[in-house]
Parts: sequence; C-alpha cells; structure tokens
Amino acid sequence: MPKNWIEFSLDDMRRLAWLVGLAACSFFGCETPGKGPVAEEGYRQAAPVIAAIDKFREQHGRYPGKLQELVPHYLSHVRQVATFDSRRGNLQGFECYPERDQYELAFIYYSRSYENICMYHSNTKKWNFAY
Repeated sequence: MPKNWIEFSLDDMRRLAWLVGLAACSFFGCETPGKGPVAEEGYRQAAPVIAAIDKFREQHGRYPGKLQELVPHYLSHVRQVATFDSRRGNLQGFECYPERDQYELAFIYYSRSYENICMYHSNTKKWNFAY
C-alpha cells in the first residue's frame, strides 16, 4: 500500500481518473456522442450540404476542395456552411475532407465539458462519433 501520492503508479492514477469520470457521469449525466438535440440539428443541417457535395461530384468529376465552392450553384448562401458558436453548445459548422473517391464531412459541438465530433463518411453513408 503506497504511503503517499508519489508512490502511486501512472496506471493507478489512470484508474482513479476513470472512476472519477464514471462517477461524475453517473451523478450529473453524460450525453452520448452523436445524440441529443444539438447533434440532431447538425444532421438536419448537414443533409443539404451532403446532397450538394454529391451533386458537385456528379457534375465536375471531383469533390469540392472547399465547401465555399458549393455556393451559389449548389447551396444558396455561405451561411449553410458557416461557423456557429460551439462553446455554447451550438454547432461549430462543417468541415469537408475530400479524397479521390470519397469524402468525410464533420461538425463539432460541445456538451457539458466534452467536444463531440460527428463525422459522415461518404463511402458508407453513415455517421461516426467521438468526444
């Protein structure tokens, strides 16, 4: 048994941090990444952006290098791809990561003390989540 904090191993400290985090989530409640009203709003706002990216590729044979290339022919205004105030829980906006045969579209939002990243993958047409 350690006599003071200095004798705790790094693994012991990680276990303690994990237990404290688990207790905090149990007590205060933690949102599941990719769930909840802010995430749902992100998916809703992403739908026309995804459609515009796909239509751009159909017509140009490539994905746009930047989302601003979609305005005004595929999206009516730049606000559809603009940045939101994410520190208050609102969406931070969209980022597109094009590759040759696929792309990823991401948005970030904050819930409690977590940064939640929602990433759409064009090859699977599914969203993945991280925090």
